[in-house]
Amino acid sequence: MKERPIIFDAESVQAILDGRKTQTRRVIKPQPWKDGGYKHSPGIDKAYYYSPTGMWRFTPTDVNKADSSPHCMMELRCPYGISGDGLWVKEVCRYWFPTTDDGQPVDGSWHVRYRADGHERICQNTTWDEGDQYITPHDVGLDVEPNKWRSPIFMYRWASRIDLTVTGMRAERLQDISAVDAMWEGIAKAHNPINRMTIEALGNASSTGLACIEDFAVRWDSLNAKRGYPWANNDWVWVPDFERLEL
Repeated sequence: MKERPIIFDAESVQAILDGRKTQTRRVIKPQPWKDGGYKHSPGIDKAYYYSPTGMWRFTPTDVNKADSSPHCMMELRCPYGISGDGLWVKEVCRYWFPTTDDGQPVDGSWHVRYRADGHERICQNTTWDEGDQYITPHDVGLDVEPNKWRSPIFMYRWASRIDLTVTGMRAERLQDISAVDAMWEGIAKAHNPINRMTIEALGNASSTGLACIEDFAVRWDSLNAKRGYPWANNDWVWVPDFERLEL
């Protein structure tokens, strides 16, 4: 089993903690070819996992799986692994190492506070590492809780509090999301007991389900439109399903 980091914003972290989110969508980079965008390909409209190479293949529907010609196939490796692999969540946090006035450790542990819910966690048996073994938390002012939050990009593995196991992986167009998928993307209204029952029974055939997809589209644009991947583009995305491990 391989383990990889994955970044989530505060709203998604809270949804995972609440048990409302067991699925995510991430833009595939680079994007498979657009219609007529590569040599003789009429456009990519099918994706499948090719186990001999551990890669995903993107092809037109009429291409046989055995045809590996670059004229009609694009092959990419998923950065989020396959079923059975692990993901550890990187989120906005701040951390400090309490010391006395003379720089001695108070409890010998790092303290981490997470912005999503304000929870404070004590991480034992961890080491300080900022690329210089002579720098101490006291030297850089991390002997008391700082005011500024730290970008999730720079979160250390030991500071992460959420471990996930990938239970499924697929590649699809963004707008292929179903009402049930939107529910497990963490859309809050879908987890109202009556709404959830309706979505599970009727899916996209219900106005409730369609409303949840619309809510997901709005949230998607809030996170990705400025990055050049709006809902309207209907880009290809990786779709890992996951379950949370209890630490």
